[in-house]
Amino acid sequence: MRLHDYVVINESGDFSQSEMWSESNAEITQAIQSIVWPPGSDRFVIPPIKHGSGVVPIKEGFQVVLEGFGWATEVWISLVGDVRPGPVDAVKTLDDESRFLAEWETGNISSSHRSVNRMLSAIGSGFAVGGAIVVARYETLYPLLTDRIGNDRELMPYFDLWSSYPLRRGLLGMYVVDYDGVDAEVAPIPKGTDGRALV
Repeated sequence: MRLHDYVVINESGDFSQSEMWSESNAEITQAIQSIVWPPGSDRFVIPPIKHGSGVVPIKEGFQVVLEGFGWATEVWISLVGDVRPGPVDAVKTLDDESRFLAEWETGNISSSHRSVNRMLSAIGSGFAVGGAIVVARYETLYPLLTDRIGNDRELMPYFDLWSSYPLRRGLLGMYVVDYDGVDAEVAPIPKGTDGRALV
């Protein structure tokens, strides 16, 4: 899979200059680029079928790679009392015991907003020092995956709002991903859970 773009949505302090950020970014980037389709290939190529390919296996493949780097996956966090607003896809505990969060958006656009709000709350409260959301590129990859999943175009109008959220120290970023190619002869990614086949 190809990393099309990385966007900083909100940043405070010097975390992005740290070795901890460099390592987190490198691992997320490698996890993205490790996603392949069909199984056994070295590229991410899907058929040009509108809403034809599933997304959950993509996220699970991403998680498998991060687990190899020592990230924990499906981590439940509490931000307000005993309220737990859903698990975070992947959490890295950094050298200073702070945390970096990563979410690969497989739900609808409302789920993307919840993910961003969850990460901003975690960073703002000091639970985490950073977070990143991974979404499909609207112009190319998005139309070929499950309908209405998170994408860059529909989240961009909210960047000004999210960038105004007060952070003690840390950053919120967005990785925009794309296919390496399309091929009508390739089978679509099943709409199920077989993430290990994608790495």
